[in-house]
Amino acid sequence: MRSKKIWLFFALVLGILISLTGAALVITYIFEAIELNPTDILAHNSFAWFLATCTESKYRDGKRAVKLAEKVLSIEKNAVFFDTLAAAYAEDNRFDDAIKTQETAIKLLEKDGMTDELSEFKKHLDSYRTGKPWREG
Repeated sequence: MRSKKIWLFFALVLGILISLTGAALVITYIFEAIELNPTDILAHNSFAWFLATCTESKYRDGKRAVKLAEKVLSIEKNAVFFDTLAAAYAEDNRFDDAIKTQETAIKLLEKDGMTDELSEFKKHLDSYRTGKPWREG
């Protein structure tokens, strides 16, 4: 449960950084985090989320985001990491996969009692059901 809450905090900070400094600087921070600890799944997940959801199209890369998110999920399975994979699938125009994966994320949230994040995850699901990738920032 602790790593899930840490990731949610990390995602919030990532969003604030993008708003304040722009996407290019955020990429630098993520790369530095990955260089300092190449096995850090939070950094890898953050990078996958960024590649899938960045408002600046020049930074988005759905295929790369899917690969990173799948790698993260091969190490640890939780609702937040499934949410990232769903966003990556949507960015890669794999909306059926995005919907199924987001539904899994929501079920895990409910199972873990993380109801605070439920409305946000449902917004993501609604976006995928209408054929739109999620945008963050």
